Amino acid sequence: MSSSRKLISKKNATPKKGRKKRSETYLAVYLSKEEKEKVNQYAEEQGVSASTLVRMLLKREGIL
Repeated sequence: MSSSRKLISKKNATPKKGRKKRSETYLAVYLSKEEKEKVNQYAEEQGVSASTLVRMLLKREGIL
C-alpha cells in the first residue's frame, strides 16, 4: 500500500462549515440530576440543545 493511500486526501475530507464567532468564556450551572433531566427533556421537546435553551430563556427575560 502506498503512503498516499494511508492519508486522507483533502478532497474526501468533510467540508468545514461556516463558524460563528464562539464565546471566549463559558458559564457552568450546577443542577441536580433531576433538574438536568428536566432541562434536557424540555430542550429536546423544543428541538434545541440545553445550552441553546438557556440562551433563549435569558434573551426572553431581557438579560441578554
